[in-house]
Amino acid sequence: VQAKLRESVSVKDFGAVGDGVTDDTVALTAAIATQRPLYFGEHTYKITSPIAQTLTSDVVWVGRGGKISYESASHTEYAIRLNDTTGVNIAISDITIDGTKQCNKVLEVLNNTSNTTPTNFVANELLIENCKRLNTFSGGTAVFLRGAFGDITFNGGSIRDCELPAGQGTSASVGIAGLSVSWYSDTSFVRRVTLNGMFIE
Repeated sequence: VQAKLRESVSVKDFGAVGDGVTDDTVALTAAIATQRPLYFGEHTYKITSPIAQTLTSDVVWVGRGGKISYESASHTEYAIRLNDTTGVNIAISDITIDGTKQCNKVLEVLNNTSNTTPTNFVANELLIENCKRLNTFSGGTAVFLRGAFGDITFNGGSIRDCELPAGQGTSASVGIAGLSVSWYSDTSFVRRVTLNGMFIE
């Protein structure tokens, strides 16, 4: 990770403002699409539509208490989706992702291929907030990881304020979760999950 950090670029290099008011969706989408190590700093980046990226390179995102805030008048399935098909390492550190109660999933990471190309996921002091499930969309979990993973590790951080409104979900069977880790098939599953001091509320 340290070597990757030396190659990092600021998301502001792609036009992100980070004042919490300006819509930074286009800039963050462009930055994430480069698949270069990204530095977010301590700023707040407002996005107004979901961001999805299919990965072919390792992911290193570093904040300094920075925040990505999904703010839209329309509820959606997810705020950020990373889809790995080649077997990469993902490291996200010191960032808050806020769903503002406008998405069923705040962060989704998928590897639906096989365990011959597993993803490794590490979150260091990752804060996930304000997930809200509506039956209009699939899923209902703040952080959702599915498929082929070698290691999933959370070091510190928290998941807070998940909401299941009255009339949503299915009583006694379908609700909302802070963290969900799921297999995709008998050849695409998670081998190891480690939670070190993570708080789920």
